[in-house]
Amino acid sequence: PPKAYHIKQKLREDGMLLAIEGIASTSQVLKVAREHNASMTVFLAAALIAAIRKDMPLQCETKSVVINIPVNLRKMFPSETTRNFFGMISANYNFSERSDDFSEIIKKTTDDFSRGLDKDSLSARISKLTGFEKNPFVRIAPLVLKNIVLRIARRLDDSKATTVLSNVGKVEMPPKMAEHVEMFGVLASTREMQLCVCSFED
Repeated sequence: PPKAYHIKQKLREDGMLLAIEGIASTSQVLKVAREHNASMTVFLAAALIAAIRKDMPLQCETKSVVINIPVNLRKMFPSETTRNFFGMISANYNFSERSDDFSEIIKKTTDDFSRGLDKDSLSARISKLTGFEKNPFVRIAPLVLKNIVLRIARRLDDSKATTVLSNVGKVEMPPKMAEHVEMFGVLASTREMQLCVCSFED
C-alpha cells in the first residue's frame, strides 16, 4: 500500500476523547452527492480527502491520503453470526500525482470503492483471514501471545491509513418511537481521528 499521510495532533493531557458533532440534512447531502454521481459514503470520503488536503503541508504531498472504510459484509455474504462481520476497503489519493479538482477526487474514490467492493476480491481476503484463523499453530498459541500479535498487527494496519470513515447508515425506528427521537449520534473510541456517520429521517 502507498505510504499514508498522518495528521499531526496532540493528545489531550487528561487523556479524554475530543468529539465534534455536526448535523446536516440527509436529503441535502444526498442531493449534492447525486449531483456528483456518487453514493453518500463515496461523496463523504471524497469530501474528507479534500478537507485533509487543505491542512496538508507541501512536503507531505508525496504521501497518499488513505481513508479506510468499514463495510458490512452481511449484505454480500448472508451470515447468521452474531459477531462483527465487516471488511475494510480503502480510498487513497495522492496529490503529487493527481489534481486537486473535487470531481477528480470523486472519480478516483468511486473507482477505489468499486475495486474494494468486488465480491471476488472480498471473498479471497475472507478466505485468507479464515485460513490464518484455522492454522493449527495459531489455534494452540496462548491467548496472551495472540493478543500481543493482534495488537502489533493492528498498529501496523493503522499506520497504513490517514483516518477511518465509518458510515453506520440509516437508523430506523418503529413510527411510535421515532416521533420521540430528535437525532442519533455515533462515536468511536480511537487513538487517531475518525469520522463516524449515521442518518435518521432528515
